[in-house]
Amino acid sequence: MVISHKSRVVVQYLVPIALMYTVLGLFLFKGKAPTIGAVLPYWGGMAGLTIAMTLAQDLFPKSTKEFVVFWRVRDRLPGHRAFTEKFGDLSRYDVDNISNIDSLKLLSPAKQQQMFYRTYRHHEKDARVSHYSFRYLAWRDSASSLILTGSVTVPVFGFFPTQHYLFPAIQLAGCMYFAAILAILAARHSANELVYQVLAAETQGAKHAIK
Repeated sequence: MVISHKSRVVVQYLVPIALMYTVLGLFLFKGKAPTIGAVLPYWGGMAGLTIAMTLAQDLFPKSTKEFVVFWRVRDRLPGHRAFTEKFGDLSRYDVDNISNIDSLKLLSPAKQQQMFYRTYRHHEKDARVSHYSFRYLAWRDSASSLILTGSVTVPVFGFFPTQHYLFPAIQLAGCMYFAAILAILAARHSANELVYQVLAAETQGAKHAIK
């Protein structure tokens, strides 16, 4: 049975984020490291958080998640500059092996992304290409989930009527934002590496044009 990318992201990334949030929250709110027995009663909350993050990935448009990673309003993806910027180890690929590279460099960012995507589709089953494609999607979705989780933490817990949770909630939100920054950096690296791997695969062999 083939497991979809979305299912892998949920199991390998979103579930651990929910677990991390719960354990860290218990530590900050209770003032001591939680035991396994202390965490288990919160499995329902962890499941609910995982479902909420999974739902958010379908509710938020792809453009919003790309903006979170690349901080660009337009032409966000590295593929928009696939033929005008250098990616990775230049000794591993030679864009001059693409006979129409000069015309590709003159294309608008949108057209470059279109041409790059066509090239990517030719190599998407390559192990290196598929690896970085999944890593980019996983870190992109993780970054948006971490930002969303951090953003709701203070409103939900910070003004809890019977407890003094404001400062711990601010700390927990800060931890989520810090983790989001790390996820953003990982997503950017994976996206750039994806372009590099596609170009490396495409420029092997005889000189040819990309159409």
